[in-house]
Amino acid sequence: MKEFILLALLTLCGLAFAQEAPASLATLLSGNLAPLRITGQELTNPGWFRFTVAGSEGSGTSTLQSMAGQMGASSIFYTRGLVVEVTPPIRYLVAYARPALVVSLQEMMERGEPLPPQPPITLATGLPLCLLDLRTIGSLKDIREVDPRQEMLADKAALNVYEEARMKALVQVSLNNLRQIAIAIMMWTQDHDEVLPPMTTAAAMRTVLKDYDGNEKLWLQPVVDEPYQPNPTLAGTALGDIRDPTTMILAYEAKPWPNGMRCVAFVDGHVEVMTEERWKAAKAKSGMK
Repeated sequence: MKEFILLALLTLCGLAFAQEAPASLATLLSGNLAPLRITGQELTNPGWFRFTVAGSEGSGTSTLQSMAGQMGASSIFYTRGLVVEVTPPIRYLVAYARPALVVSLQEMMERGEPLPPQPPITLATGLPLCLLDLRTIGSLKDIREVDPRQEMLADKAALNVYEEARMKALVQVSLNNLRQIAIAIMMWTQDHDEVLPPMTTAAAMRTVLKDYDGNEKLWLQPVVDEPYQPNPTLAGTALGDIRDPTTMILAYEAKPWPNGMRCVAFVDGHVEVMTEERWKAAKAKSGMK
């Protein structure tokens, strides 16, 4: 019943199915019935439809996806409506998957980054063959004829919004890293008669503080993976000798962000994002070259 409803839905939406072709698994894998991979160029030909899949059941929604070299899941597919039947009688809709950006969800959650948008399709983009099991495919939605111009053009607005949100999230990660580094430095200082550690270089700072925070990612700036730098003029300085902890730089990003901003931690524990002009003034006040 479910299979009948899906076929009826596709037919009502304008997909003229080619006659069903009985096929063996070997035939399907040979690529003779349908190519194992096409490029975006093929979508410029008439007869292609675009749809999304939601609520799929089981693992039969992308049988040949990994075979065709595409890693990562996609819910957007393209088809000309061909249905094939194999033995035992299982009916598959022949479709091609839109590439999905492969990301580490765990790392994105740790960094607080937003989910990236779908990458745009170009004429050279590879699309792997997927056999969608009509028994378990779930719901087919947003079925419409392919508009090559729409499919080939990147949604620059969406990409810009994503990149802006991503940068904001990574700045917060960097600020939090510096905040934790400042805490580790102060913990070490409290254990050593209120004298700051011998942190003349990034490597020296990391070595002396290794017992105070074992998170390796904490010590690297999240975009360029370069170590945070200490203020070397504070190495071995007594806290009581620092006149104004609120303006004395403790640790900082070695390089500014593309927009010229830089994340910095101060002796009193607070962190800031500052312009290059503000950074130069803070460096001079902190006795740094």
